[in-house]
Amino acid sequence: MQYLEEDEYNKSCLINDSLSEPISLARISIVLKTIFQKEFDKNNLIIKEMFIHLKDKIENIKSYEHVIEILKEYVNNNYLSNKEHILDKINKYEQQAIENRIVFIPNHRENPNSIYWPNPDIYQDFPYVTKQEIFNKNTIIGTSGSCVARDLGLKLFENGFSMVSPKEAYTENDNYNVSSSWGIIFNSGSLKNVIEKAFGTIKIPKLLNSMKKNRKIAYSDPFRNDIFFDSIQEYEDGYERHTSSLKNDLLSIEICIIILESNEVWTLKTDDQIFASRSIIFRGGSDLFEPRVLTIEENVQNLQKMLDIWLKHNPKIKIIIGVSPMALTHTFRGNTHHIANATEHSKAVLKLAVEEFVQKNDNVFYLPAYEMVKYFTKDAWHQDGKSLSDNSKENIYKLLINNFYANNTKNY
Repeated sequence: MQYLEEDEYNKSCLINDSLSEPISLARISIVLKTIFQKEFDKNNLIIKEMFIHLKDKIENIKSYEHVIEILKEYVNNNYLSNKEHILDKINKYEQQAIENRIVFIPNHRENPNSIYWPNPDIYQDFPYVTKQEIFNKNTIIGTSGSCVARDLGLKLFENGFSMVSPKEAYTENDNYNVSSSWGIIFNSGSLKNVIEKAFGTIKIPKLLNSMKKNRKIAYSDPFRNDIFFDSIQEYEDGYERHTSSLKNDLLSIEICIIILESNEVWTLKTDDQIFASRSIIFRGGSDLFEPRVLTIEENVQNLQKMLDIWLKHNPKIKIIIGVSPMALTHTFRGNTHHIANATEHSKAVLKLAVEEFVQKNDNVFYLPAYEMVKYFTKDAWHQDGKSLSDNSKENIYKLLINNFYANNTKNY
């Protein structure tokens, strides 16, 4: 504020939008510094002349809007070599001020309840601002991620949507599957692995756990959570067939719904591959694995690499992504974190990572499943306080349809 006399620095400065008395020199100086920022501090001759011009008219100036009017008039009536640059800065300042003044006004918004806490009843609202109608019943849809993604896939299948998986994937009674039989996936690293495996950018080692299932020995691949085989030979015989089928599905999917659940992962020590499940240690191989807590940046990197590879092979793919509201069932950070603390940390990291991922990509959309359950659902949990109630599952589905389905006539 080097344009002010020394005593002006010590005076109080009213910053109201409109004043009942003439504006102060300090307020004018703040306006100029806000508009021109770094240029203001370089003793810029043009800015100094603007200040003098405003000072001469100060008795009649009672708002920052009037300051803007006078500045624009001055710039337009004088020959200035950088006139367009100056007007651009003034216009941006004015536009920002207008946006700031209306930012808390609900009128003319698609969802007026998006600004203030819904009143009178939050349970009648949905946590989105603008509808993104990006699929219909002819759109090829896949789901991936946690149990919430699996349940959404089942619900979409039951309501006649075009799911990429065969009918059998949604009709098994014990543990119905998700797209391409890739199993439940809790983390971003394993999602990246699925894409890398399908398109041949990495080779995933063939590992198996054995366990008793229905009084028989069954085998499972720790990279494909809860997908079981009757024998090692069955696993071997179907491995390449599954990889080929996975690739074909990824090439045909137009919308993939992804729900992340955890930033706690287990990695393979030999090559840092990330497993799909948090429970892998319970099934053996404890000498081969290492626990890791993925950061926001690591989650964003995993998601972005997944998408970049996918887009090279399938340019039409769009992703709807959210965070599971379900608590972690267990944590390997028990020495430092209670399970409740570990859960909240996990959700916070994933929400920030997902938001950054959405902001970076025009073909990625946010599904606020976490918020839908936490704030907008009555009786959201079963008695255990962790498992989603039928109300929650239904509300997440309604949220998806209400926000993204192009032909929604149910008016949820």
